[in-house]
Order: sequence, then C-alpha cells, then structure tokens
Amino acid sequence: MSDKPITFHDGKLDTFTLTATPESIQLDCYLTGSVTGGSGTECAHTIIGININTFLKAMKVTDTQSLNSVATAYSARQWQFLHTTVIKFQTSSFTWDDWSD
Repeated sequence: MSDKPITFHDGKLDTFTLTATPESIQLDCYLTGSVTGGSGTECAHTIIGININTFLKAMKVTDTQSLNSVATAYSARQWQFLHTTVIKFQTSSFTWDDWSD
C-alpha cells in the first residue's frame, strides 16, 4: 500500500487529506463553518513520535499501511471521527478560521 495522500470530499465543502507514513501522520482539512462566523476553517494536524502508535491503537489499526487501506473507504462520518481522534494525539497543529481578510 502506498504512502500517497488520500483525499476525501464529502460532496459539500468539507475536504480531508490524510498522509500516513511510519514517520508521521498528517491530516489537512477544510471544513464548512467557522467559530468566527466565516464560511470555513482550514486546519492541519501532525502526529509524530510515540503518539503514532497510541493513535493507531485508538483507530484500531496495526500500522500506517492499514490506516491508509481502510481510510480509502471511509464515509464522511468516519473522516470526522478520524479528525477528532487525530486532534487527541497531535504533536503540532495549525488552524485558520478568519476568512474575513
């Protein structure tokens, strides 16, 4: 199985892109709505180091290849769950939600 990014579009505006390798897990998202009242939120979350194994256990997969394999068939709800779980184990993140500039 490849380490190439997997992208999911929910048919609205939400987009998730997962890049999972043994060295890091990166989830980039563009989500509808914003806490500042704008139209969308862009965020990026990274997991490195020992948090990778803990995250993979929480996702009930054995390694990043397995995660890539199952993620290709994820539904919108499963991508949302992935996003929430990545946030719990992230080692760095970025969020931009003010699109008024």
